[in-house]
Amino acid sequence: MRLLEKLRLRYSEMTEGEKLIYNLMTKNVKEFSLKPIGAVAEELQISKTTLMRFAKSSGFNGYAEFKQALQEEELLDSSPAVKLKKFMNNHVILTAEKIRQQEIENIHHTFQNLNKEDFDRIVDTILSTNSIRTMGWGISSYAAEVLTLRLKLIGLKCETLQRRTATLVEEVSRLAPSALFITFEFRPYMYEVLDAVRLAKSRNMTLVLVTDTPQCPLIEFVDYIFYCETETEFFGNSLIGPLFWVNLLTSEVIYRMKDNIMDTLERQQEILTNLRYYIP
Repeated sequence: MRLLEKLRLRYSEMTEGEKLIYNLMTKNVKEFSLKPIGAVAEELQISKTTLMRFAKSSGFNGYAEFKQALQEEELLDSSPAVKLKKFMNNHVILTAEKIRQQEIENIHHTFQNLNKEDFDRIVDTILSTNSIRTMGWGISSYAAEVLTLRLKLIGLKCETLQRRTATLVEEVSRLAPSALFITFEFRPYMYEVLDAVRLAKSRNMTLVLVTDTPQCPLIEFVDYIFYCETETEFFGNSLIGPLFWVNLLTSEVIYRMKDNIMDTLERQQEILTNLRYYIP
């Protein structure tokens, strides 16, 4: 039996504090599983001790173990096959409005999870380094490529590592230790991406991870972590949340560069208005 189902069955036996925890958790399991214990306690106006007692009464040794089990269950529920079965079993009618609302929530939760201090540090690093590399695999690679394109358009040196004539590990081995290395990794997580990030860590690069859950195995190797919501009705991941994060980052970069970037933008405008290349 799944954890949430077990908790639901004993709802009538819960204390008022435990019911508050359960109700908040079931509103958005993934968002709840991302929050630190202190943030949950503050939101519910209860003590951390109440949360720890809740975890132990649910059969766990502590809150950290309970939270990990919740994250693993949420990870299992994210596969396209499970999503479609759940959708069909619940006889849900799919509408454009439902999809629109889901994408709005993806943007909202991505913004809510944003660590403002770390975000500012990454912007500062982008503006001060002369070597930026992005990486991703599968659908994650599209977000990496969009970030690279945006940064190159404003005159910054950025390239996306791709698995073409060499593995990702080989590509990382050629990078200078001074590189800022931004990896996008959404479920399902890839061993080759993990190995590449592990190598980058051993070479003392500044590592940024953009991912969807705390279960991502790359987390222990990176310096900065940003969580993007990627929920969809059927597919494995939506890119709306990650692309919002890319837009947020590059907009902040260009804003801080505004006094020094006009020449670059004007040169781009000359190309965009050249009738040899673009149709008016």
